[in-house]
Amino acid sequence: MKTIRLIFSILIPMLSAGTMRTFAQQSPVPTPKSPYVAPVPSYGHWTVELKSEAAAPPATAPGNPTPTSQPGIPTTIETIRTGDLKRVILTYSTGASRQFDQAGPYFLTSSGSRADLFIPHRGEDPYPFYTKGFLFFETISPSWFRDVVKIGGVDCFHYENGSTQLWVSVDSMLPVAASSGGITARYQFQPAPTSPIVLPPDEEAVLEREIKAYKAYQSLR
Repeated sequence: MKTIRLIFSILIPMLSAGTMRTFAQQSPVPTPKSPYVAPVPSYGHWTVELKSEAAAPPATAPGNPTPTSQPGIPTTIETIRTGDLKRVILTYSTGASRQFDQAGPYFLTSSGSRADLFIPHRGEDPYPFYTKGFLFFETISPSWFRDVVKIGGVDCFHYENGSTQLWVSVDSMLPVAASSGGITARYQFQPAPTSPIVLPPDEEAVLEREIKAYKAYQSLR
């Protein structure tokens, strides 16, 4: 009897200590901290895949809307940034694509043998889905935080604000996915460029003329 009591007197503290160590080793659930999404890198390359949620006729496809592509909405938006130069390529379901290059306040695009340069008016976007940051992630409030979930095997902070939902990687703080205004978006990040963007010759020529004209105008003021 004394032997049994002795064994229990040894085992119980050991089990208690083991239980305490197990709880101590469990990682706490991460919580988002400011900034709630990483800033756009100076040198970066990423692609956003877009799908629109078009409601199908109930008789043929009841249930949730099926993501499809719609005219006017690009299927992918590829962004390459190298310092002060940024290139955005919009590709549509038809296979057509448009490329826009940004150098400071100037936006350039080529069509055939002609290059166009323009500075958008205030309140006017230079191209569809234009953003200075990450699309759909321009604003995040900590009050929108809901929980931590896995998206494609990645632990993500899940934010929700009305019909807008955002998922941000816990580790990298980069965007992973979004859903807003009937459009879903998935982000893919490629290796950062190792050299600056090279403008097409026609765009380079138009940009040089514009800069020279601007400098000449400034010298006369």
